[in-house]
Amino acid sequence: MITVTTALAADIASFAPCRISGTADRDRYRTDGTLIQDNITAWANSGGKLAISIADEKDYEVGDSVVIAGGTGDLSNYNGRHNIQLTGTGQLIMATDWTGGTTAAVGTVTRANDNLMVRADVYKGADLLGSVYTMPVNQAFTVDVSDILKTGHSSIFTLTAGAVATTGAAFAYTVKLFEQYQAANFGTVSEETVAEEQTGTAHRTTSVTGIDTTTILNSNFQAGGKLLIHALNDQGSTLAIRFTASTGAQTTVAVTRVNKHIAACYEIPAGAKWVEVEVRETDFGVNYATLTVRVPAQVCTKRLYYLNRIGGYASVELVEWEDFNATDKVWRFPTKSYLIREAKTVREARQNAAYYDGLVDSPEIYDETGAQVYIREDRLQTYGNDVQLSVTIEYDINNMV
Repeated sequence: MITVTTALAADIASFAPCRISGTADRDRYRTDGTLIQDNITAWANSGGKLAISIADEKDYEVGDSVVIAGGTGDLSNYNGRHNIQLTGTGQLIMATDWTGGTTAAVGTVTRANDNLMVRADVYKGADLLGSVYTMPVNQAFTVDVSDILKTGHSSIFTLTAGAVATTGAAFAYTVKLFEQYQAANFGTVSEETVAEEQTGTAHRTTSVTGIDTTTILNSNFQAGGKLLIHALNDQGSTLAIRFTASTGAQTTVAVTRVNKHIAACYEIPAGAKWVEVEVRETDFGVNYATLTVRVPAQVCTKRLYYLNRIGGYASVELVEWEDFNATDKVWRFPTKSYLIREAKTVREARQNAAYYDGLVDSPEIYDETGAQVYIREDRLQTYGNDVQLSVTIEYDINNMV
């Protein structure tokens, strides 16, 4: 049976560690590190099954795999692996048939449960997203399910100005915990501890600490052209995001909260040097958060938007690019045509190299038109105290609209 000591919260940030800790008492070792092994004080026939007597049966459970050793004479036939069918006071009854023997006090029994693992099955609603395995040490275990939870989120990216649907930013999760090990016949035993099932809502962010006020998830978002603001908010009945550009132009977007997430897309006016973003009540009686976003002086016509490692969207400009066509023939698959773009980003100071962090391995990358693209190659080049990222971007022409 699994006993959870550190559980997941009702609201968790799936882009941060999501750890479950506890104990798995099917382990062959006790919590103090000693092996679970006992001397056999008697052998017997119990309803046609092999029964052995030991000092205390408390460390053994029905379904355990055990190894009997040291049986002599006709008892040597029972040396080997067995499954426990029933336990009684000071007695273990095996699923093995009794074929006769003496009742001598000889031999040992050792709990085996070979290759014991704790398995965490992670669900999005009724759909299994994946499983995480860990091996307990002296019954203690910790398992991190964040990498699986991340895959349950769908994109909320858009370059269409206005309110943005945030359904994909959060989902109801369930984590089921199992002890998994090998039985005497080396078949896999998988036993769920139903009472320790974990449930709640997974949010696409690194922190939910500000959920009671407002957390703007892309506070490092720097962009020209379009600005996508994504925030967590658990307050207020009617919400709006107001954008005020340095040019004086102001746009207010009413937004609907879905699983505590809100988002809006804004087209930055030409000539704007910064944009002030406010998350407020629709009547602007309460201001939950304010963010000022600078607009780079050099606004290029080509750029990449991507899902960053904090669960929000970031953007980089492309100062050089060249497009050409390519065709690949993959064995057992039809020929596919691609549009390839070779491009370079703006040079940044070396200490700002983190500006590109998360771009090349992001699961979501889009170009300036909103088309999803894929990075084939990336190279980080140095120029004195500056760095520049060169990328080869792939478009699938067959799927382009």
